[in-house]
Amino acid sequence: MTSRHELIGRQRELEAIGGHVGRPVPIVVRGPHGAGKSALLDEVASGCRDRDVRTITVELASAAGESWDLFGAQAVLRALRVRFADIGGSRLATALATVNQLCTPATYDTPAARGRLFHQLQRLFDSFRGGAAAVVLFDDVDAAPATVVATASAALRAGCTVVVACDDEGVALELTAFGEAAGQIVELGPLGDRHIGELVAAATRHRPDPAVVPAIQAALGSLAGNPGAVLALCDLLRSQGRLTDVGGALCLADPDAPIALPAGHWLVGLVERTHAFGLRLLALIADSEWFGMDDLAVFASAVDGELAACGRAVDEFTAFGALLCGPDGILTLACPALGAAAIDAVGADRLRALHLAFARHLAARGPNLGQVLLPLADHLAAAGAVDVGDIDAAALLERAAHRIRPVNPPLAARWRRAALAHCAAADHPRLLDDLLRELVRIGRYDWLGKVLTEATATDDEPATTATPGIHTAATCLAALHTGTPLATSPALATSAALPTGAALPTGATLAAGAASPTSAALPTSAALPTGAALATGATPAASAASPTSAALPTSAALPTGAALATGTTLATGAASPAGATLPTGPALPAGATLPAGAALPAGVGDTCAAVGGGGSAVVVVGRWFSANEPFGAAELAYALAPLGGTHHPLAAPQPDGWFDPVGVFRAVLGPAYGTPERGPLVLYRRIVDGYRRGRWDDALSAARTLVATYPAATPVHELARLLAAEMCERRDDPGLAESWLGDLDRRGAFPAVRGWVELGLLQRRGRPDAALAFGRRACRTAVRAAAAGDTTGLHLLITRHAFLAAALGDRAGLAEIQGAARAWRGHSDRPEPCVTELLVTAMAQNSFPAAQAAAAALRARGHLTELATACLVAAHTADDARPWLGTADEIAGQLGDTRLRTYVRSLARTRGVTLPRRTTGSRSSTEVEVRIIELILQGMTNRQIAAAIRFSEKSVERHLTRLFAKTGCRSRLDLVAAYERGMLACT
Repeated sequence: MTSRHELIGRQRELEAIGGHVGRPVPIVVRGPHGAGKSALLDEVASGCRDRDVRTITVELASAAGESWDLFGAQAVLRALRVRFADIGGSRLATALATVNQLCTPATYDTPAARGRLFHQLQRLFDSFRGGAAAVVLFDDVDAAPATVVATASAALRAGCTVVVACDDEGVALELTAFGEAAGQIVELGPLGDRHIGELVAAATRHRPDPAVVPAIQAALGSLAGNPGAVLALCDLLRSQGRLTDVGGALCLADPDAPIALPAGHWLVGLVERTHAFGLRLLALIADSEWFGMDDLAVFASAVDGELAACGRAVDEFTAFGALLCGPDGILTLACPALGAAAIDAVGADRLRALHLAFARHLAARGPNLGQVLLPLADHLAAAGAVDVGDIDAAALLERAAHRIRPVNPPLAARWRRAALAHCAAADHPRLLDDLLRELVRIGRYDWLGKVLTEATATDDEPATTATPGIHTAATCLAALHTGTPLATSPALATSAALPTGAALPTGATLAAGAASPTSAALPTSAALPTGAALATGATPAASAASPTSAALPTSAALPTGAALATGTTLATGAASPAGATLPTGPALPAGATLPAGAALPAGVGDTCAAVGGGGSAVVVVGRWFSANEPFGAAELAYALAPLGGTHHPLAAPQPDGWFDPVGVFRAVLGPAYGTPERGPLVLYRRIVDGYRRGRWDDALSAARTLVATYPAATPVHELARLLAAEMCERRDDPGLAESWLGDLDRRGAFPAVRGWVELGLLQRRGRPDAALAFGRRACRTAVRAAAAGDTTGLHLLITRHAFLAAALGDRAGLAEIQGAARAWRGHSDRPEPCVTELLVTAMAQNSFPAAQAAAAALRARGHLTELATACLVAAHTADDARPWLGTADEIAGQLGDTRLRTYVRSLARTRGVTLPRRTTGSRSSTEVEVRIIELILQGMTNRQIAAAIRFSEKSVERHLTRLFAKTGCRSRLDLVAAYERGMLACT
């Protein structure tokens, strides 16, 4: 906050100070570090200079090294020399020379000499004032609090207004005892949420995403309203690349990762200076599930400190707001970002050593560990794989996890993960399998990926120390839920193998070099490609053909009717045992394989192969990351069969027109599946739900976070970008819509959604005939894709195409669209009416009852965005269009859909309907106008105002035009003047 245009949220404080300028009044500006005291003084100085009031700023921080200068006279001399060219004269020059001559260390040795210096300082300030109004600002008084009282007193006696930035209560009380208005103290409290958002916008020159400010405030905790702390975090996050411009707004990447204060932040430095062990204490508190006053004795022993000193540290840290102490004596961090900074400063090794010291102390209590079981398990888990004495650490962690699981499942899973590092080799497979299932059940797929990565990196023979199928399925789950392949080494699908007993269905093919496990059976027409080998005991089915040079190993047998391709040899002693097949239900659909040219992302094949299998799990993951193709319930059930995955077509989730990966997982795994709370799939659900339910700001925020945090291109990324482009286009921002579309792969999945968005773009560019022809082609393509199982967005495309055809009078086209709508209904088994078919029928047959039924169904589901379309259709077919157009107009305002609002207003004029006047978004016009005037008072331009209130620059200009028309003002200056005099009754 160094620029006067960036001083935000302090207008009342400025007015309080400005009311005393010109009077010999002491004003103390109080506030904690980072509250903006210096910025406020800078703004006061700028305002005074604008009013031709003489002003100097005395920087007492520069006097910190001049401890002998008890009056701070040298700092005063420096301030006057800086301003001498503007305010100087012979009288001031003489006074400067006199004070400079007297200001020596020897002067302060006797009371008489100090009195002479004080008298000359008073004359100096009188010369500076020159008989007019003058202001002396003292900044950074806390750096040299003893110097300011005498110097400020001299300025006051010379008739100057004195403003002191101070946090020392004693200095404040002593200063305000002088002058004719004693006790003038201006407190700088925390800024409100709105002002913090404006501060971030002004500091970064970008409009912040709605999720940025809450994330920063949550990390700062007690410092959430501290502008200095907010700006420090913004600078740090931008330098780390976590605050980036995505989709026209400043977005926070990886919002679930810890946010730490900068290492040089004043609060971190204060903790470090106060006590040598201060940062270690805060780091341990931040990294522990429980840490109370009773633990200070152990901590003191661990850091070779005194218990009394540790107690004083807690008192001091609590006093300046770093710690909170609950009624039960449990200590917590008031500012989570301070805890994260302390952890970074201490380092992982030293922190583990502290946890180890605690664990050993608690373990030394003997066999009866019941009362300390949970804290012991917490410190033991954080200490890592180290010896803690004569206890069975793995059994202890398992027992603690069992006890805590009913109330805190994630903590139980963390302790069970720690037990893996302590358990015997024979117990490792069981514990690992149980942990993987538990992490899936509680939805912690980020931990699942870390556990699998650790297991793959540490096991010498993973296939012998783990259950292959469970690990392969878990690898698939982790990759899909975290948006990240689990290893770094490159691998292709050739490393994949079908699990023991798995059968490839008709038409499925193994990639070149892929191996099928023992006793896997190849069904009719399944072909081994060139170089593929059947594992020992595997049998190709009747009529299966092996390609040239494919080798069958020893004991492999061709059944009756199977033909060897030219050049293929049957190994000596080959036998034909009965092949195992998958049980009914989970099966890889016919033709399942990686698309031509598609390669698995780095590490996926390696991870699956390392744990002993791959099969369809590798295919699903490979398609997701490399071919940008979604998965279906049947193939997912096959991939997740080791975790209990099953596929029952009648129980499959009804997509309602949208791809729902979480719903598919839940249908396949049932109660064994835990819904994730973070990750790309969660963000995707927010985007779709936000779009449908009219929460477009939240949907766009989730889309930005998805793109910024998870760079891998996947099907959910494609749908997110398409929806974001649609919302931006409808908000009259075509440039931003084009940036969201970018270089989308037009050959990927979801042709209906792509067609829907592109049809809207053509329609809004004023090319109705081209749009109609494109819509016809897009619908036909989408119907074919729906027949193959991809129904996502088909209802949107059909409805938009039908609306366009009805507007252009294309009756033949509407008939064809009705057929597509019936096809869509065939893909939905919902008992309620098919909304898409109802809307198309309403448009084709001019049926108001059909439109009314569609609107009722959408209103019941809470799908506001689609409800607006139904209201338009109803308005076209109803005798009284006013209520339907009114609802559509209201929804358009809530969405910020300027395209829809323009169309509604045009249709209302055509139908002779008068719509009610509505407010802008959720804020009234009066509230917005008052806010705009307040920002003009701060010197902001229209562009800066637009960023601060999250409007477009054109909207700000329209509000100003209305303000000028309502008030009769002709300029921004007239508007501000009228507002300050209270003459704007309209606002």
